[in-house]
Amino acid sequence: MALTEAGENLLGYAKRILDLNDEAVGRLRGPDLEGWVRLGLPQDFAETWLPAVLGRFARAHPGFASRFALSRMLTCSSAS
Repeated sequence: MALTEAGENLLGYAKRILDLNDEAVGRLRGPDLEGWVRLGLPQDFAETWLPAVLGRFARAHPGFASRFALSRMLTCSSAS
């Protein structure tokens, strides 16, 4: 699967919007968050989008831990 030219353009805008959001949240957020985040994702999402998203999230919230269950199936088992 590949993005069209319009899709590539939109992706560029989306990345800029997310970067601006991260900047705004970083300047306005309160105390550091701690806890767990659990995600169940199809493997293709996890392989393509998750690394960048987790990197930004980890930098913004270093007190969080995460655990993932990846599957090529439509449903994932519990990530516990």
